[in-house]
Amino acid sequence: MTRQPRPSRTRRRASTLIEAVICVAVLGIAVPPMLEIITNAAADRADAVNTERAAIFAQSIMEAVIADAASRHDGLGFAALAQPGSYLDGFSQRNAAIATAHEQIGMDYAISISGPVDRTGTENTDESRNLYRVVRVTVTYRSADGPDYAMPVSMLIGDI
Repeated sequence: MTRQPRPSRTRRRASTLIEAVICVAVLGIAVPPMLEIITNAAADRADAVNTERAAIFAQSIMEAVIADAASRHDGLGFAALAQPGSYLDGFSQRNAAIATAHEQIGMDYAISISGPVDRTGTENTDESRNLYRVVRVTVTYRSADGPDYAMPVSMLIGDI
């Protein structure tokens, strides 16, 4: 009878202290930059969300101005844009619900209304061509990690 060779026992090797120290050093070097990348990605995402919110806010304000310019109610209509001060006082009162929700998250808006302009958006020496006004809505909002952003939206509005 022949004897079968015994299977060799595999030798278990334990981690040494030097290996553990090297592992901790590698993690200590690799983790901080990864945390910074994650933090920057979160800030970029927050800025993207706030930019989308600001665009929606600016669009809502601009649509309210367009609706006012098309309105036949007293104190409204395209002619009301000729008196920006009084128009904007009434506008902020009429549209407080739109603004309040966005102001609570740190957004604000400003509206500027130009004098009469032609269809190119510039004042024409022939006043009969100056049938429009440029309305600019600028929404300002906080960035996640730096200065405030401003989103200007302009539109040429004429009498309907």
